Amino acid sequence: MIKRLLSAAALAGALLFSPLSMAAEPIDINTATAAEIATSLNGVGPAKAEAIVAYREANGPFVSVDQLTDVKGIGAATALRLAKDGFDIVVHYHSDRAGAEAVLQQVQATGQNGRLIAFDIADRATTVAALDADTQEHGAPYGVVLNAGLTRDAPFPALEDSDWDTVLHSNLDGFYNVLKPLVMPMIQNRCGGRIVALTSISGQAGNRGQVNYAASKAGIIGAVKSLALELAKRKITVNAVSPGLIATQMTADLPAEQVKEMIPLRRYGTPDEVAATIAFLCSADAAYITRQVIAVNGGML
Repeated sequence: MIKRLLSAAALAGALLFSPLSMAAEPIDINTATAAEIATSLNGVGPAKAEAIVAYREANGPFVSVDQLTDVKGIGAATALRLAKDGFDIVVHYHSDRAGAEAVLQQVQATGQNGRLIAFDIADRATTVAALDADTQEHGAPYGVVLNAGLTRDAPFPALEDSDWDTVLHSNLDGFYNVLKPLVMPMIQNRCGGRIVALTSISGQAGNRGQVNYAASKAGIIGAVKSLALELAKRKITVNAVSPGLIATQMTADLPAEQVKEMIPLRRYGTPDEVAATIAFLCSADAAYITRQVIAVNGGML
């Protein structure tokens, strides 16, 4: 049986790289700082530059410009890693169809099947309608990866009602909205399954200026632990992955060198490192792991 995995919210915060255009100024990609990369390479902003540095620190020097295509966001990295592991992938997007199509092409290049599905995970009615239709046509997925991570940061007294509502609707309601129409079809498949939801170090330890985001991600942890108990007898495992500071759009505006001093490993993590953890939890080797929160944070917590 071919296992199919729905990569829900796969493009949330994704950084998609194409081979870089000619540098505006000569630069050594293996010694340059993120600031130098952002200044010198055409089409590279601060977030992409930090992702390049994090990838280099984790994997060693670049030997070809073509390696820059390996630098991705968490959602895209996860979709591609799972495809390489033999899963067919359903790539979800809300509005960035072009980005989703780029990920789909990479998935298909591995030899696995894939397709797109579009809906706003914060909108319950459209989410249920889209997933019900997909399940009727293609059957239930073997697994689901929930990767939504919207932020609206501000000190608590300055939070607007809309900042609270938007973050909770996307990050926490999205968990319910996506899984509610899928869990029973997964149970009825009678072949087990995998559910992996991304939480955050903010959801475990809290963070100033992120009361709304931390609440949403802490809620994910409670939901994962409870749902794992309900689905264990069905051989469907439910786990959370908790990234720390990963080189994505979310960390683009942070003072990188100061922040890295807070991380015992003294670098940002890479999307590929998070994707590898998710892929393990989706594998047969992780069949006895459920109700867990796996941290990928360089030793911060």
